[in-house]
Parts: sequence; C-alpha cells; structure tokens
Amino acid sequence: MVLNMKNYKGYDKMPYCEPHYPKTVASVVVDTPEMRRLAENTRLQSQACLNLCFC
Repeated sequence: MVLNMKNYKGYDKMPYCEPHYPKTVASVVVDTPEMRRLAENTRLQSQACLNLCFC
C-alpha cells in the first residue's frame, strides 16, 4: 500500500494510513485525594521494599 494524498489520515501533524492510524479513546482518570494518597503509599512501599532488598 502506498501512502498518497487520497488515502492518508492526519493525526498530530503526521500522516498515517488507515491500519496504522492511532485510535483515540477516552480514558477515565481518577484524581481524587484518596487515589493520590493510595498512589503515594504504593510508591513509598515500593521504595521501602527496594531499600530492604538491596541493603
């Protein structure tokens, strides 16, 4: 398949053919104080585990 002016689709100022065109889907981003707290706790626990494993 040759990309030309009749069969290209533009996305983010880049040309794409139909099979490789990026699919845009809506995603749910939960940014509540509770989710931020859980993410911070997870990050801290991961660092604590790494510190214990490599000491």
